[in-house]
Amino acid sequence: NEQKTMPAQTNPNQFGGNNGQIKVSKNEDGWTRVIESNGIKAETSQPINIDGNSLKVGGRQISILPDDAARKAETSTGSSASGEIKLNVVDEKPVYEINAVKKGTIFWILPVEMNITTTVNAQTGEVEKVETPWWSFMVGR
Repeated sequence: NEQKTMPAQTNPNQFGGNNGQIKVSKNEDGWTRVIESNGIKAETSQPINIDGNSLKVGGRQISILPDDAARKAETSTGSSASGEIKLNVVDEKPVYEINAVKKGTIFWILPVEMNITTTVNAQTGEVEKVETPWWSFMVGR
């Protein structure tokens, strides 16, 4: 179980302005790698490289850390990023896929929990996609 810790950069262009510690580790299975920032973890099966002040996943530099991505997803959807966070490379770019649950009511009567998956670009921080159940239009707060 390897682990490497590096200070996050104070330069806002590096790692989303995160001022804490970044932990990079490998799970016991030897395949899953974990990036942790401010207590929020993202798992990836892609190789992770730290080159000076640059963090690369799957050979692509990332600028946004898991805690920043989770915050962007929460702001975008109004949900809590309580589920797992995966860091993948999709269409040649690194993205976070953040699973969350949003509580609401159908027709303001029946309480429900809705699973939401938000895709956040790990280079720009843009929310690229939000996936909700087909019936989400019937859910009120």
